[in-house]
Amino acid sequence: MRIEHFCQAFESIFLMPTLKAQFDYFVMFSRYELHYIA
Repeated sequence: MRIEHFCQAFESIFLMPTLKAQFDYFVMFSRYELHYIA
C-alpha cells in the first residue's frame, strides 16, 4: 500500500503544471510520510 501511494504521488508530481505546485505537494507528501513513520 505504501508503494502504491508513493507511485501515485510520483505520477501526480509529473502531472502538475508548475514547479510551485510540485514543491508544495512534495512538502505535503514529506510531512505525511514523516508523520506515519514517526
